[in-house]
Amino acid sequence: MDLKNKFNEIHPLSKEKLEKLTRFNEITKAIFILLLAISSNFVTTTFNCDLQNEFIHNPYVIHAFVFGIIFFSINLLGGNDYNQDLFHLIYNSIYIYFVYLLLTKQSPALFLISVILIISIFLISTNEKQVKSVDVDFYNLINYYLEIAMIGVLIYGFYSSISSEIHQKGSDFKFLPYMFKVSRCT
Repeated sequence: MDLKNKFNEIHPLSKEKLEKLTRFNEITKAIFILLLAISSNFVTTTFNCDLQNEFIHNPYVIHAFVFGIIFFSINLLGGNDYNQDLFHLIYNSIYIYFVYLLLTKQSPALFLISVILIISIFLISTNEKQVKSVDVDFYNLINYYLEIAMIGVLIYGFYSSISSEIHQKGSDFKFLPYMFKVSRCT
């Protein structure tokens, strides 16, 4: 309890930060659902052959489906607020899609760290609903620092990845194909 009070004295969260944290918690839930959906990619074998070929040869089709998963996940998880405000829903979908793109550019170690941070944020925000009101600020503060850590890991991982790609390709490097490429592993 003493540590929690010291945290709140050092860095109390303003109403604005709490609103951002609430928004980010919703976004984190959607990212978690997205990771579950992507992990179950074996479902594509149930599509007809033409559609499977589009998934194999056209990365933009895959990214369009990813964006659709994000869009509908937010709509399903966000409650009534998202159903009423289409602009807010699209904005959050683009934001989550951007985070997803950054996640896909991470090294395996940084990806694992990012996923652990996402799961931690998710678990804390889920547990926050069951704690006493005096402890909520402490949970919010922990989530705030975890989110800052996640953003730092995403930026560092993306920077490392794009730097390596630019170094390898030199003048042949193109940003959009790099961002939307789909890796085929054997």
